[in-house]
Amino acid sequence: MARLAVERLRDQEARALKDAEQQQQRAALSAQKALQEAERARLLQLEDDADAWRRATVLREYLDAFEQATLLRGGLNAEQLIYLQWARAKADWLDPLINRVDALLDLQMEPLSPNRG
Repeated sequence: MARLAVERLRDQEARALKDAEQQQQRAALSAQKALQEAERARLLQLEDDADAWRRATVLREYLDAFEQATLLRGGLNAEQLIYLQWARAKADWLDPLINRVDALLDLQMEPLSPNRG
């Protein structure tokens, strides 16, 4: 009888150790998955930033070409100067290296709540 009780205790201890090891392995795996997800999120942000920078660069190249072509045709009028200023500000807003704020594009708008009669 005593021997059976001792064997049961040993089995319980062995199961408890095994359960603790499995729990530790699950926790380590969960931590690794969290690190992996954080790394993926950082990579996606890097790709998004590179895409935004590329878009801003293309806009600037276009605007420079627009300005040069307009100057060759006789110069910029007031409307074209305003357009270039506006467009270059938008390119700066897109560019993550500049990180410019735009009063309208960065405006946070709350959804309208339905009328309550």
